[in-house]
Amino acid sequence: MTLDKGQLDRQIIEQGRRFFTLMEKNAPSIFSTERWVRGLMDWAMGRDPLKAEIFTLLDRLPGLTTEKMLYDHIRQSFKHPEVLPPVLRLGLRIAGLLGPLGRKIVTAIVSKCVKIVAHQFIIASQVDQTVSKLCKLRQKDGFAFTLDILGEDTATDQQVGQYIEKYFQLLAGLKTAQQNWAPLANGDSLLDWGSAPKINISVKPSALDSHPDPDDLQATVSRMFERLSPLYRIVVQLGGFLCIDIETRALRRITFELYRRLRSDPQFRNYPHLGLTMQVYFKDADAELDKMLAWARVEKLPISIRLVKGAYWEYEIAAAEKARAPVPVYTIKTETDLAFERAAQTILKNHDICHLACASHNIRSVCSVLALARALNVPQNRSEFQVLYGMAESFRKALLGIAGRVRLYCPQGQLIAAMAYLVRRLIENTSSESFMHLTFAEHTDIDRLLENPAITLDNIQTQKPPAK
Repeated sequence: MTLDKGQLDRQIIEQGRRFFTLMEKNAPSIFSTERWVRGLMDWAMGRDPLKAEIFTLLDRLPGLTTEKMLYDHIRQSFKHPEVLPPVLRLGLRIAGLLGPLGRKIVTAIVSKCVKIVAHQFIIASQVDQTVSKLCKLRQKDGFAFTLDILGEDTATDQQVGQYIEKYFQLLAGLKTAQQNWAPLANGDSLLDWGSAPKINISVKPSALDSHPDPDDLQATVSRMFERLSPLYRIVVQLGGFLCIDIETRALRRITFELYRRLRSDPQFRNYPHLGLTMQVYFKDADAELDKMLAWARVEKLPISIRLVKGAYWEYEIAAAEKARAPVPVYTIKTETDLAFERAAQTILKNHDICHLACASHNIRSVCSVLALARALNVPQNRSEFQVLYGMAESFRKALLGIAGRVRLYCPQGQLIAAMAYLVRRLIENTSSESFMHLTFAEHTDIDRLLENPAITLDNIQTQKPPAK
């Protein structure tokens, strides 16, 4: 089928304008925690010296186990006190005079700020709290979920076992709860939207092996499969869905092979609810997607792909520079935006064999998927939309109003285990090129935000100013 690109682009922009209108209607009130957290983040992340120091603090926080250790780190690391909040600046100034009391004031303020921000992005730490919040998100707000237990940095086999055991406990709690959950968009089916399991979890491969070795692919995948298959067996028994998450490039081949092995294993071949996350910021993303689709057709196995842009961009750049290797990711954000639309179109054209989970907070990207699905006559049950829990409530409400099939990616776990995740979310959310940052902090013109990334890229490459 030939698509009229001009007409398609006009439909995307028209849909995008309606999206922005709905977002304005769903703007958080002044009493909303999200509004205050976003204000705090915009304020802090707009100051480059403070931004770097905050990321360093969060990275080291798990090891700062006493009040004195935290205070000493703050004193030594925050070298630009003039950009700190007045109350914290005052606390540091008088801490020397007040001794333990001053130290307590400073550490209490920092700890409280970290907890407020972390709790915005993490659904809960305990199973009962998690189930209770999920019930509200589903039955009151109309959102499906996928749960990701934090703490993927497993250094020992014991930690691997503990990580998997947390999923078993979580699934036990969800098993009881789902019996009382009415399916979303209730029809004659017991599934959400008539096609999706109510229980949905996401698992990171790095947590399944304490020493994954890309150079020993088969042995590493075999160990991961041995640990993941019992968990997936329970998911299948509950009629649930499992998605294998994606992380760094070093683990990508392992992740893809683990997915293929689990999906094609004789005990699971007839169960379609297994997903894989793929990142489009890699320059070879198109080729890898084509390989996965070709494999699915050869095996005659329907698959599901969560399409993301990627959250490890800075890490991939640094790793390539350290290894003196070519940079594997796009270095211009617009190239990634364009790659996302290209990959989404490829999956939607193959909707008979591949289900699409569009995971993006970019209104242009989301509206392109909606327009492409209509143009290609893709059945509604062949796609859904996913957004991060705690990020841009007005966005997710508008998306639910337009698309109707929205799943929240909900991290679950203890605060200390969440630090790596929190740092990635803060970097992603506050990047000067982030769609959320441009929308909420910079208040960028709507026409520019909805501009076709191919046009934007051409303007960048020819050094023309973007459309205003």
